[in-house]
Amino acid sequence: MTPRPAAPRSLPALALLALLSLALALLAPPAALPARSAQGAATGALRLTDASGRALATLEPKASGVALRDGGGQALGEARIEADRVKLRDGSGAERWKVKRKDYGAEIEDAAGQRLYRIRSRQGGEWQLEDAGKAVIARAKPKDAGFELRDAGGATIAKVKPREGRVVFEAESGARLRELSGSADALAATWLALDRFSLAERGALWAYFARVHK
Repeated sequence: MTPRPAAPRSLPALALLALLSLALALLAPPAALPARSAQGAATGALRLTDASGRALATLEPKASGVALRDGGGQALGEARIEADRVKLRDGSGAERWKVKRKDYGAEIEDAAGQRLYRIRSRQGGEWQLEDAGKAVIARAKPKDAGFELRDAGGATIAKVKPREGRVVFEAESGARLRELSGSADALAATWLALDRFSLAERGALWAYFARVHK
């Protein structure tokens, strides 16, 4: 009798190959998910310059606050970020100012907790700066994509206009006053135009509106 030929082994071989492929797939690391991009946060140091390009101040955002330096790189202090406030400390670490969230906007206090100023949110996106006696000091009114900062008498202090990755400050005539590079947040930048405050105090206001105000 003629011997029967051996059964082909292709099916078991294919099954083994499928099992090996499945095992490799299970052992392989999962595909990386795309990173979520940060929205609205300034990246790197921000540089405030005058119309001629001379450095006036540098703001260096960090996880816990914003380091503040003058145009020459000298430390002015730090704006420490908390959930509902910013605490301004000078170069020695002493607390000088607090900017605290309130239901009407924000309140500025000294180190002892004495109210110095209020910043009120008004209808139509306007902001109003008042002293402790509620006298109006300045108003920031929305204009186009930015703000126009005016004093109590209505005179324009600065027109604050966002550009790609920066903010420009212009006079009523359109002449360039200064520029903030590294952020296009016009509301936060508006307070940098208030020369009645020190550079460190203006930096604390920028930190509040950029990092705490929602």
